Amino acid sequence: MFGSNRPPEQIVPRSDGTYKLTKKVDVWGLGSVVYQMRYGKKPFADCSENPMIAVLDPNVRLQHEIGADPAMTEFLEMCTVRDVQNRATIDQLLAHRYLAQVCSQNFFQTKQTKQEAE
Repeated sequence: MFGSNRPPEQIVPRSDGTYKLTKKVDVWGLGSVVYQMRYGKKPFADCSENPMIAVLDPNVRLQHEIGADPAMTEFLEMCTVRDVQNRATIDQLLAHRYLAQVCSQNFFQTKQTKQEAE
């Protein structure tokens, strides 16, 4: 549909209504994936309107749980800026405190690997 194998919620249209695949689309997609991993649902799934319409509406923001990790919330907000020119770059995300926090917690180790290390 969009010239990509991504689900629609991982691709946001540009402000001119076109779909151009750039690294900034990957940033949006990363935000979508991290959101789904954290909350177990697609971004904008709780919107009263169609989620794809919500993606286009600049007045609709991602819903976060009360007490959500502020670093994660900021990271997700940086990924899902609708204006592609203002969306975070990959380098900005790599330097973000959320990734540093997650990596320092050995996030990528499995439970079994952690037990073996002990």
